[in-house]
Amino acid sequence: MNKTPESVTAAQRAQRLGITLVEADTSTPSLSDAKDTAIVKPNKQLQHQNMARENMMRGLSLETPRNAKPAIDPRADKDMSFSLLPIDDIEPYEHNPRTGLNPRYDEIKASIRAEGITNTLTVTRRPQSQKYMPYGGGNTRLRIAKELYHEEGDQRFAQLHVIVRAWPGDANTISAHLAENEMRGDISFWEKAHGVDLFRQEFQREHGRVLTAGDLNKELRERGINFGIKTIQNFLFAVEHLKPVGSWLKSTDVNEIIRPCMGGLLDLAKALDTVPAVEQAMAKVLNERANELLLLVTQNTELPENERHTLNLDVDNLVKRLNLAAAQALNCDPAVIPLMVTALANDSRISADSLRRIKVVQAPAPAPESVSPQESDPAANQLPLAGMLAGVPGRAAPTPSLAAAPQPTSSPPAGRAPVASGGAQANAPVVPGPSLDSAPANPLANVHQLLQELDAEVPIRDAIMSAPYMPFGFLVEFPTDLYSIEGQPLDEALAGLRAGMLKFLIGVSGQLNTPYMVKHTNAQASSWMAAVLSGISGFAETYRTRLVGDMPDGGQPCLALSELTQILNSPGLSYLVPKLLLAMEQVRVNHPERMDAFKPQA
Repeated sequence: MNKTPESVTAAQRAQRLGITLVEADTSTPSLSDAKDTAIVKPNKQLQHQNMARENMMRGLSLETPRNAKPAIDPRADKDMSFSLLPIDDIEPYEHNPRTGLNPRYDEIKASIRAEGITNTLTVTRRPQSQKYMPYGGGNTRLRIAKELYHEEGDQRFAQLHVIVRAWPGDANTISAHLAENEMRGDISFWEKAHGVDLFRQEFQREHGRVLTAGDLNKELRERGINFGIKTIQNFLFAVEHLKPVGSWLKSTDVNEIIRPCMGGLLDLAKALDTVPAVEQAMAKVLNERANELLLLVTQNTELPENERHTLNLDVDNLVKRLNLAAAQALNCDPAVIPLMVTALANDSRISADSLRRIKVVQAPAPAPESVSPQESDPAANQLPLAGMLAGVPGRAAPTPSLAAAPQPTSSPPAGRAPVASGGAQANAPVVPGPSLDSAPANPLANVHQLLQELDAEVPIRDAIMSAPYMPFGFLVEFPTDLYSIEGQPLDEALAGLRAGMLKFLIGVSGQLNTPYMVKHTNAQASSWMAAVLSGISGFAETYRTRLVGDMPDGGQPCLALSELTQILNSPGLSYLVPKLLLAMEQVRVNHPERMDAFKPQA
């Protein structure tokens, strides 16, 4: 029970309670010990005025009210309460992720004009603000209601029934709008990227800590927004580097082409200590392209609908312009930029001097070299490959011989470990299965014979090219059409098996050694080399479309385990693939000089 301090007089207490003191009747005997015995009567009007004044002063005070809990605003709205607000007391949310007009705007407006707002607007407001704003979507409905009220005089929208949310902070308000738009599925890549970045900035401001992509993923998931970490990284990259062309960006273009290209160029610029120059050169390209697109937008407003220009970013052209601009900033040959980017991706510790020394060498393919010094019959060295995999007309494929292949003096017998220069025996693996000594006298010809036998099981002949300088005399090209060969369509299963087999052969051929391939392969005659020289992004796109496969972040093509399982479960291939590997091992043992493509690069 509260006790009144002795120092507070009756007059003071009355003033606090809004009570008017009435002067005591002097005819009544006084009691010297009862100094608080004045006759009083309540003044309710004055009491209410004093209470209102006190509440107002508390709301304006910078200090926390004496008996209020910290962070409690006496004027705060009750969460999830209902209210009827004048429409002009509600304003659009300035951080709404959607920056463009809703694509269904006219349809929604016609519905609201006919039926009114059937989906009640939810609003919130910042502390001490007189204006409310939509929470979790509703900016389109609000805009339409304002138009119908102010432009058409529709009195139904003079006031809106709303649900009021207590102010949750800008970060949560932004995430609520993001979640609503993502659920509806009518928000662009750039709007999502912009919204995620706004959420990140506001969260960091409110909580005083920096969010990594992983942290951002976690915070958004807790708010019902499930963007993957890589998608978030693409969003942040786009906001930081692609703002001029943001409105025309597509998710796949950023993920598969633009970000790999620009990321590689920025990494190269960092390695060569020229980041500002390269960033400025690429920003100029992006601004130029944005101005070109904006000019088309302006022209479209003056043209009939059937004559308007298609607004397309043209990603391939953009990448070429970015590479050229970066080459000029780096003072390099544009043709060497993709090679420098690839070299840096393969070895992050490569020096700037080593990068600067990379050159494009157009060397003619060397003449076919003798497979084995001991084989003197020229016909025995004739490969059954003539351009693409096909039997040479008028000549049967060579029949494998069971005679043991002569062993060069520099190579140990198959299955035995080589002797090191110090006399100690190294731990070399022994090939299991049939002995290599039972392989044919011409193991390289046997490899090609087995490729033809594989072609009888799954068509690959249109993608295998004769390449005498390669370890096994062939390389794999990109097929023109994975789903047909020589005009004959292939079913889905056979096309999938064909893609897996080609990826397998790419892996064992030695052609993943890019410097070796650049030195020996003419890009004009090889679709593989043309794709390699187009840069990481160009190669990834060719690989994806021609072989139906994605590449991991490392940039190297790969064979999926499911594809390998499909190969090993195919009755014909499960027999021929081990034979092919055995024949390749025989070439490796008999002719180590042919294995340059497998040697690590300095």
